[in-house]
Amino acid sequence: MKARHFYYSELEVYYGQFDKVATTIKDKLGVHEHLTDAQREKINTMLTAAETLMAGVKADQAAKKLYEDPAYTLDQIIGGIDSIKKETEAIFNLPPPPKSAEKKTEDSTAESGEKKKEAEAEAKPDAEMENEEPKTS
Repeated sequence: MKARHFYYSELEVYYGQFDKVATTIKDKLGVHEHLTDAQREKINTMLTAAETLMAGVKADQAAKKLYEDPAYTLDQIIGGIDSIKKETEAIFNLPPPPKSAEKKTEDSTAESGEKKKEAEAEAKPDAEMENEEPKTS
């Protein structure tokens, strides 16, 4: 009986904690532009799963009387909140990809394009010279 009372009295605290964590994650998704699409998708999937868990807890609380045993435990709720917090923080704390690697790729693409243009430019004057008639003085 004491455990049920503690569970139902503490739920509001955990709802607030989850809302704070979810808001933080959503804010960081907008700020961290270096995340890949796969990382964003993983974070969104984890957030959706956690939101589903909390919606289930709220629905269970609304459907049951205070003298009925809940379908969830505080450990499940705390574990869900901690899990999403730790896993998303690990992704957010990954260093952004090195800019030098991006630059090298862009530079090598630009350099190869420039080399092609130079080669074409060198070939064109030779071709034009073949068609020219020698000048007589």
